[in-house]
Amino acid sequence: MGRDMTGAPRARAQVEDVDASRLTPDAGAAIVTARLREAGDLYAATGKRSEGHCYDNAYTVEYTLARALDGGWRIADALVTGTT
Repeated sequence: MGRDMTGAPRARAQVEDVDASRLTPDAGAAIVTARLREAGDLYAATGKRSEGHCYDNAYTVEYTLARALDGGWRIADALVTGTT
């Protein structure tokens, strides 16, 4: 894994699944559940990569969406509901 333009370590994130079955277009709020996988390497305060210290975790997040004035959806709240 490399570093971004500022020199900070980059992490990898991937959306594995999205369930928008509780999303209704005419409602003012909705619940969307997503399963995410996040991975990254850990670095010391000196900026040196810590050999052998990395993470790769999957977790489920429940997002509460609210209808914005422009008609789009905005994330109003997020709750991690589980890990695997």
